[in-house]
Amino acid sequence: MARRKDSAKDIKDLDKCGQCTKMVTGRDNGLQCDLCDGWFHAGCQDVTDDDYKALSKLEVTVHWYCKTCSISVQKVMSSVARMQNRLEKVEAGLQELKNELSAKIQEVCVQVASSIRKEVEGQKLEMEKVQKDLVKVKQEVGNAISRAEVDQVLQNEVTGRINKFSDKIDDSVKEIRVEIKEEMEEIKTTSFVDIMKEEMEKSLGNMATEIETVKTNIIESKATAEEQRDKERRRNNVIIYNVTESTAARADDRNKEDAAFCLRLFNNGLHAGVAEEDLLHVFRLGRRGEDEDTPRPLLVQLGSYTQKNVIMESLYRLKHADTQYNRVVVSHDMTKREREECKKLVEEAKTRQAQDQSGEYLYRVRGTPGKMKVVKLKITH
Repeated sequence: MARRKDSAKDIKDLDKCGQCTKMVTGRDNGLQCDLCDGWFHAGCQDVTDDDYKALSKLEVTVHWYCKTCSISVQKVMSSVARMQNRLEKVEAGLQELKNELSAKIQEVCVQVASSIRKEVEGQKLEMEKVQKDLVKVKQEVGNAISRAEVDQVLQNEVTGRINKFSDKIDDSVKEIRVEIKEEMEEIKTTSFVDIMKEEMEKSLGNMATEIETVKTNIIESKATAEEQRDKERRRNNVIIYNVTESTAARADDRNKEDAAFCLRLFNNGLHAGVAEEDLLHVFRLGRRGEDEDTPRPLLVQLGSYTQKNVIMESLYRLKHADTQYNRVVVSHDMTKREREECKKLVEEAKTRQAQDQSGEYLYRVRGTPGKMKVVKLKITH
């Protein structure tokens, strides 16, 4: 928000009021919107002299928004606040999930460790039993050898084989213990990593979705604000089609002829009571000479929305107006989104017209921009 200072610069360099489109000079109480950077007369924005003085003193610390941007800022701030609350809930849920996951992993590890411990103890008891049986076999073989009184060579051979068998069993026991230990470590690591990975992916996926939703809402809010500003800029405009273009050499002369035709159309054809000073701007859309067979549309910016309404409500008089006005078409100055919606409705009207075989009805698009719809009209003979 800033206050315009007195300046001696040319009138062309001054800013136009975003509402009444008149210049905001150094003699006026001017306010600049901190969002769209547009200038406005304080009176046009319903800002009293006392409020203006207060804003001028606090311009360094206070932000000021025009009426249109204020609505958009409130919507954006509300959306951001709601998204912030949702993010905080998501973070709290994620922390709770982490705590539950940690407790669950600890519980699983304790159960796995207990199971492995029992299995190892069982294997140990089996090995001890095998060793006892082996000692018993050794004793029985020794006794058998003594009773048979075999020679020393045979006894050494049998003893060697028994020792080898014993060593083999000992090696097997060691290998089993190593394998059990490795499996236990693998179970611990795999369980923890897999569970953590799976749960974290779910949580991060949910958080990413929430963040994308926040971004989408902010983008949509900005688009809505821009659409609202565009509507406000076009609010007092009308577009006139099928107006023959002047052949004058100078652009100023051609523009004067266009303005004169508009005044005749509004007053003689529509009886809308529009004065010359009510036409703020009149100019052709598009480049001259692009399509010589079709005249370029005329955009007319009126001084007030009331004047535009009177013109639009008087269009029915064109049916009975002079021949020079019969081909003229007057429409609203619509935004890009409104033009796309209107185009779709026109296609829908054509489709319904083609499907109606009775020949008793016409389908036309009616209504103001943003509130248009297809209506069914009875043909009167």
